[in-house]
Amino acid sequence: MIAMNLALTSTEVEIKSEAEILWVKLQCKGHRDIYIASCYRPNVSDKTFNTHLRKSFNQLMSTRPRVFIIGGDFNLPGWDWSSLLLKPSTQYTAQHTDFRDLLDDFGLTQCVIEPTRQKITTNLTDQVNCVKVIPKNSDHEVVYLELAVMPSYCKQPQRRIWLYNKADWACMVKHLQPTISPQTYFFMTLSLVVINTTLS
Repeated sequence: MIAMNLALTSTEVEIKSEAEILWVKLQCKGHRDIYIASCYRPNVSDKTFNTHLRKSFNQLMSTRPRVFIIGGDFNLPGWDWSSLLLKPSTQYTAQHTDFRDLLDDFGLTQCVIEPTRQKITTNLTDQVNCVKVIPKNSDHEVVYLELAVMPSYCKQPQRRIWLYNKADWACMVKHLQPTISPQTYFFMTLSLVVINTTLS
């Protein structure tokens, strides 16, 4: 899941994939659009996830180079990201090394070296101000990433505010009188007195 502030100019990117991968494009001021992905590999033994992720990249880069931020649970516990080496007795080494090759092929860098299930990779490392792992509130930690880019904001429509104390209530009631019953006219006149008293 990717949650975006409604004030930001962002759109979901339709990428056909059999893997659990969701893409969103975030527009920025004075910077190329950033393509953000949320990914989940359900099992370390999954041999197809890397293939589907690679296809997603290829679809997005079919016309021009892109800026990527990919986050999620890649379920690759065998990597020691601080040394870029596999831990001893790592299972499914082929899936681990293939993922590392995928990052290299698209110029992506792993930003989170702490031992946590949530990881963030990007090819925008020169714009990364801060990366930290926030202590978990559930079975997953929260990874916080701060970038030195300015997103583009949606122009909010001007809101119309009615100034009821400026309304010509007597004129409105006079125009409505021919179309309403005498009883209704009486109550409207009475309400007008109450409104004028409240607003004055």
